[in-house]
This record gives sequence, C-alpha cells and structure tokens, in this order.
Amino acid sequence: MYGFRYGYAGRQRGVRRWGPIDYLFAAGEQGLWLDPSDLSTLFQDTAGTIPVTAPGQTVALGRDKSGRGNHLIQPVALSRPTLGRHPVGGRRNLLTYTEDFSNAPWLKSSSPLVTLTNQGGGVWRLQAPAGNWGLRQERPVTGTHTFAIDVKSSGAGLDGFTLMLSGSTFLGDRTATDQWARYSFSGSNIGSGAVGIIRNSSQTAVDILIRLPQFEAGTIDTPYQRVTSDWDVVEAGKRDCWYLGFDGVDDFMVTAATLDLSATDKVTLFAGVQKFTDAATGIVAEFSGNVSLNAGTFYLVNGDGSSNSRPWSTSSRGTVAATSS
Repeated sequence: MYGFRYGYAGRQRGVRRWGPIDYLFAAGEQGLWLDPSDLSTLFQDTAGTIPVTAPGQTVALGRDKSGRGNHLIQPVALSRPTLGRHPVGGRRNLLTYTEDFSNAPWLKSSSPLVTLTNQGGGVWRLQAPAGNWGLRQERPVTGTHTFAIDVKSSGAGLDGFTLMLSGSTFLGDRTATDQWARYSFSGSNIGSGAVGIIRNSSQTAVDILIRLPQFEAGTIDTPYQRVTSDWDVVEAGKRDCWYLGFDGVDDFMVTAATLDLSATDKVTLFAGVQKFTDAATGIVAEFSGNVSLNAGTFYLVNGDGSSNSRPWSTSSRGTVAATSS
C-alpha cells in the first residue's frame, strides 16, 4: 500500500486548517503531493476524463496537489495501482461481500436449495426446506479464529440453525427469536475453510433473517467491519484510511515530466506503507532508474527479509553514491 494523507479532518473555531502546502512547499520547493483520499484528483485514464469514483478501481492518473504540476501517471493498464480504503487500525473481517449474500463468494447449497432475499440495510432472509442446507464462504486459515453473525426469526416459526467452522466444527443447535441476537464461536486450525450458517442437527426447514457476518483471527468477536470487497472495508466510528495498492510485481506510477531537483541537495519523503510479503525488496519511491550510476538520484526501499537485508534503507548519489539505513 502506498499513500499520503496530511492535515486535520475537521475545523476548530479560530484555528486554520493546515497541510503540506503550508510547510513542505512554503518556500516554493520542488516536489509533489499525492492524496488518495481526495478522489477528485484520481482518474482511470491518463487524460483525466474518467474519474475514479470508488475503491477497487485502478488509477492511471493522480494529480499533484502541491501546485507544481508533477502529476503521476501509468499508461499501461495492467501496471496501474488499485484504490482502496480500510479503517484505521486495519482490516479484521476476513469475509467478503458481507452485506450481499447473493454474491459469488457465498456458497449456497442446491439440494435442498437455499433462497436468499434482500430485505435492505444489510439484512437478508434465508429460506430452505428440510435437509442438509447451508450458506458459507471458503476461508482456509490456520490458528484460532472466530465466526459471528446476527440472526432473527422471520416470524414463520422455522427458526433452527447452527454455525460451522472448517466443515466439522459446529456451535450446536440454536433457535432464532423475534429479537436480533449475535451468535459466535471460535475454533482452531480451520483447514478446509468452510465458514457459515447451516441446518441444525435435525435438518429442519428454516426461515430466518441474517446480517453482519464476521470471521476474524483470535477468540473475540470484535466490532463489525463491512467488507464490500478486498479493496473496500469500513467500520463504524473509525476513520477511513485511503491508499493505492500495488501488486509488488509491475505496478508503479511515474511523474509525467522529469522532476528538476538540481536546485537542492536535500530530499524529504513522507509516505504511509504496509508491505504484505518479504519475497522481494520493495521500492517506495525512486528518482532515476539506476541510483548506482546516475548522478543526482535517490531511492527509499524496504528489504526482502533476508539476513543481510536492512528493513528500510535509502541510497542517493550526487557525483558518488551514498547509502543509509
């Protein structure tokens, strides 16, 4: 993940909002400011005619907010980063499409057939005739995890169900009531990954309401996170953290024109970064394609996890190379 976010989220009487322009660029310094939280600056094409409107869309153009016109572009469609948002503190809910049980990740039994009807507001009506019915997602993991979901009777009197982890671990028979109740339980070494709500031990017919499913590491059912997709996760009461997600293979963005830093011998870089694998080193930012050979260049890189690799390091070159960590 790669993104910049500066300034206060709100105003106080008598206090002026501030940002990078006030400090980083106050004396006319050269540079750029990319803000993934400002969707008005992001576009799906390099011409800037197709705006980015939602998480999960790729970004071809990120307009520079410093006023210097150093916009970032990526003409190659397969090398564009993806816009995402997660709540501050990170994602915990490992499910996807948590308010759309009709979506493909939710696997429904066909014999007997599970019928799902959207009631609005993230609530769905689950109906199935007697038999070995079930509704699940496949999430193979190891270690202790917890699955939780809200359940309520639809009023039809067919209220029996249970919860399942790994296809062989069950909560035990439960009966929905006319009030919303949250049911959860934990299990370890979820090898097969089948997580969901299924028939009770008597395999009776069911007609219930469900909402707010969550599957997470640990033994505690924490506050619910809505997961629309892997790129769009929100949590009530938590500020959104917007970012650009790079695939670690060939995703990158470059300035549309060469950045002229010849008037200075100093560089300052601010970036929030999360790395998901140590399979390779990761370039956060670089100026020039070869810092070892080209004069007036620099880069910021994080290591690949090997014993001789520094977690974070910089390298720069004036007329000779210099490194730091």
